Amino acid sequence: MADVARLYRKLNVTVEDRGELEYMECGDCSLRFFNPIITGNEAFYARLQNNDWYYMEQKPEYETSLKWLPREGKILEVGAGEGAFSRYCGTDRYVGLEFNKQAIESAGRKGIRLYHETIEQHAGKSPATYSAVVMFQVLEHAASPGAFLSSAIDTLADGGLLIIAVPSEDGFLGEVINNPLNMPPHHVTRWPDRVLRNLETILPIKLVAISHEPVASFHQHYFRRTRMNIRLRKIMGMQRRLVDTSIMATVVQKCASLLSLLIREDPSGHKGHTVIGVYEKRAGEKKGARIL
Repeated sequence: MADVARLYRKLNVTVEDRGELEYMECGDCSLRFFNPIITGNEAFYARLQNNDWYYMEQKPEYETSLKWLPREGKILEVGAGEGAFSRYCGTDRYVGLEFNKQAIESAGRKGIRLYHETIEQHAGKSPATYSAVVMFQVLEHAASPGAFLSSAIDTLADGGLLIIAVPSEDGFLGEVINNPLNMPPHHVTRWPDRVLRNLETILPIKLVAISHEPVASFHQHYFRRTRMNIRLRKIMGMQRRLVDTSIMATVVQKCASLLSLLIREDPSGHKGHTVIGVYEKRAGEKKGARIL
C-alpha cells in the first residue's frame, strides 16, 4: 500500500498507508478484488474532482447505452456525477444518486435531480419503480458489489434493464502498471468479461449483451505507451506486476513513452477502456448473491 500511496501523491492526492494489500479472485464469480477492502471517502473524491478530467461530459458508453434505453419510463443513474447522462435520456424522466455534494449542487443549478443517498436507501423507498437503471464507472468503487447490484435490481420493474459500464480488465487498461486510479481506495474491484457473464447465474437478471468500446481517441497514446511498456518488460525479463516503482521500471516506462511516439501501433481491433453489460430483470425470481 505504501507504493500505491506514493503513486497517488503524483496526482496531488494523499491516501493513508494501511499496510499490505492482497490481489485476489472470487472462486464463484471470478471477480478480482483487493483485500482488505479500502474505499475512498467523500473528501477523497472531492479532491479528485478538482481535476478537470474526472467528470467527463461525454463518454462513449453513453451513446452505447442510449441504444438500449426504453423509450418510456423513469431512468435511474447510480453514481451520477453531475448528471451529464440526463441530457441523453431527458431530464424529465431522469433521477440520479450521487455522494459528492459539490456535484449535486452543480447539477441542481442545471435543473437535474440528484439525491444524496445510497442505492440501498433508494431501493427501500422506490421498489420496482424504474424502466432502466444505469451505472457508469461505479461498480469498481463499491465495497460490496453484490449487495449494490441486488439493490439496483430491486428498483427495477419486471423486465426493466440494468446497464453496467465498468473498466475492462480484458482491455488494455488491465495491462497498465502503476495506475493508482485502478487501485484502492479508488477502484477496489476489477471486472473481466467472465464476471459480467456470471452475473446472471448469481442474480435475478438475464444477460442481453456485452459490448466493448474501441480505444477512444483520447486514450490512443495511453494505449500505445501501455503496449510498448509491456513489450519492453518482456524483453527485459521483468515480471507482470500491478505496481512497480523500481528504478528499472521507471527507466523502462520512460523508454516506452518515447518509443510509443515513434512506433504508432494501430489500436483498431483492440478493446478500449470500458465494457458494457446489459441485463433484463427476471420477473419474480430471487437469487442469493454469491458475489463479493
